[in-house]
Amino acid sequence: MENNCEIKYAGFWVRLLASWIDGLLLLLPLSMVDALLGNNSTIRLFLFLVLWWLYTSCMLSSSWRATIGKKIVAIEVVDIYGKQLTFGGASLRFVYSIISYMFIIPIFMMLFDEKKQTFHDKMAKTIVLDSAIMADDNMYRYTPFIRVIGYVLLAIFVAIKVYALGMMIFLWSGIQSFFSSLTSSFAG
Repeated sequence: MENNCEIKYAGFWVRLLASWIDGLLLLLPLSMVDALLGNNSTIRLFLFLVLWWLYTSCMLSSSWRATIGKKIVAIEVVDIYGKQLTFGGASLRFVYSIISYMFIIPIFMMLFDEKKQTFHDKMAKTIVLDSAIMADDNMYRYTPFIRVIGYVLLAIFVAIKVYALGMMIFLWSGIQSFFSSLTSSFAG
């Protein structure tokens, strides 16, 4: 590693927060693609994957060693030797991450791993460092505050989604109940 300090690996929640921020950032260009191309799901999916791949691979192989979301919460991705990823290495990690996201469970491997590596980290031979904890200087002095604000916003977002899902289920069951009573009154 470049620093002579103890290595601290980024945990589940901070990585989730970084992914959430990146997802929000990718919504803008995806919305522009939707506006230009309409609702063609095949083209939209292809362009989203290309955009996501280019964004992730270019950012992780840059001197930042992080996407914008990761930079905001002060985590970075390096190879297992602590070196910056190449574009090819970052691209390989992206391909493996698609598998992780498709099956979800490989992401949770990090909860039981000493280095907090997910499936895609292990396959691509990468680690995710918690730069804020490892830093000796004041560069990351606001990171705990930023993370708390992010966690609160993420919790609000999840609560809204859960509420919306609950309302959809409630309304759907009400509609089904209404139509079944309507059908039974016409039949009887």
